Amino acid sequence: AVQVGVYALAQIPVGLAIDRFGARRTMVVGALVMATGQIVLALTASYPIAILARVLIGAGDASAFLSAMRLLPAWFPLRVTPLFTQLTAGLGQIGQFISAVPFLMLLHAEGWTASFLALGSGIALVGIAAAVAIADVPKAPAEPGENAGASSSHKPDDRATVREMLGIVLRHPVCWQGFFTHWVGLMHQATFTLLWGMPLMTLAMGLTPAQAGGVLVVNTVASVAAGPLMGMASARFGARRGTLTVVISVILMGMWVVFLIPGTPRGLAAIVALNIAMAALSSASGLGFDSVREAVDRRALATGTGLSNMGGVLAAVMAAQ
Repeated sequence: AVQVGVYALAQIPVGLAIDRFGARRTMVVGALVMATGQIVLALTASYPIAILARVLIGAGDASAFLSAMRLLPAWFPLRVTPLFTQLTAGLGQIGQFISAVPFLMLLHAEGWTASFLALGSGIALVGIAAAVAIADVPKAPAEPGENAGASSSHKPDDRATVREMLGIVLRHPVCWQGFFTHWVGLMHQATFTLLWGMPLMTLAMGLTPAQAGGVLVVNTVASVAAGPLMGMASARFGARRGTLTVVISVILMGMWVVFLIPGTPRGLAAIVALNIAMAALSSASGLGFDSVREAVDRRALATGTGLSNMGGVLAAVMAAQ
C-alpha cells in the first residue's frame, strides 16, 4: 500500500523533474533509487526501515513509465505514438508475470535476502543500461512527432518554471480528462491484481493457489496482447477517445455486476473469461496519455502525463482501502 501510494503521489513531482532535467537523467536516477530500495528491503530486519525502502521503490518506479512517455513522441511520428504507448504499458505488465512466477519461485528456493538482492541488482543494471543506451529528447527546432501547435511559440531549449508547468497542467482540461480516463480504465484491473484477486479466487471461489496464479498469468497475457489493438483504436478515434472511454468503462462495470449477481460463486471458466476481457479493456486507461500528448504544451508534457497517470493508481488505492 505504501509503495503504490507513493507511486501515485510522486507522479507530478517526477513529471516536473523530467520536464526540467530531461527524461533519460530522471529515468536513470529513478532506477538507481528503486534498486537502492530493493537492496535495503533485502537486508533490513526493521519494519520502519522496510517501509522507508518501499517509499524509495515507489518513488523510483514513478520515473520509469513517465520517462518513457516523454521519450516516445520525440522519436516516433505522432500518428504511431499511441501504438508505442500501449506497447510500453503492455510490456510493463510482464513484471506482473515475473513477480507471480519466477520471482516467487526464487523467493521460496533462496529466501528473502537473496531474492531481493538479485532484484535490486537487476534494476541497477537496467539503470546503467539506460544511461548508456537511451537517447534523450533531442534539442531541435521541431522534434519528430511533436505537436507543433503546442510548442511553436517556444524555443527548443526554453524551459518553464515549476510554477508555470503546474499552471499549464492544472488548468488544462485535457490533463483532467486523462486523469479520469485512467481512473475508470485501470481501477478494476489494479484492484483485482494488486489486492482483491487472490483472496476472491481462493477464499470465495475455492480455487487452488495454482489455479488463481494461472488466472493472473492469463490476465497479463491478455493485457499485453490487447495493447497494440487499443493503440490502433486510439489513433483511429482521435478526438473521440472520450466516447470510447465511456463505452469501455460501462462495459467493465457491467461485466463485474453480471459476475457478482449469483448467490453462489461462479467457476474457473467465468473468472478466466472475466480476466481476459477486463485486462484487454483496461488498456483503455492509456487513451488519455495520447490526448495529453497532442494538446499540452511540450514544456509541461511529462507533468501533464503524470497527472493523468495518477488517476487509476489513486482509484485503486482508494478502492483497496
